[in-house]
Amino acid sequence: MTFGEKLVSLRKEKGLSQEALAEQLGTTRQAVSKWENGQGYPETEKLLMIGNVFEVSMDFLLKDSVEPRSEQEAGYYVSKEMAEGYLVYSRKYARSLSFGIFFLALAFVPYYLFERDVAYYLLPTVIIATVGIGFLASTSLF
Repeated sequence: MTFGEKLVSLRKEKGLSQEALAEQLGTTRQAVSKWENGQGYPETEKLLMIGNVFEVSMDFLLKDSVEPRSEQEAGYYVSKEMAEGYLVYSRKYARSLSFGIFFLALAFVPYYLFERDVAYYLLPTVIIATVGIGFLASTSLF
């Protein structure tokens, strides 16, 4: 099926006239007729609007072999903004978690460094462990 044939088919399925479709797209009936007769293609902006009006993908509109996507299709689709937000969240979480684990591991260094003398290693160990616990606690706040 060509683009024009698909456009005619989709328009008739929705019960739209060429004039009604042209009004929705902000163009003329003659332009819609030209597209349907295969004498040209709409601009990219109009293609996107056509896809939105008929709820089909650009692949379906422009390729000859692609079938329309059904609502039964499995998967979870997210917007680009939602995906980017998740990645930012994951980076903050991972950074905070890794710093927390690092400082907790680092808290044991003064114990071995000062040869088990409590007066020297207790305060640095407590401070470093507190920083590590702070980072770990901040991961739960995210």
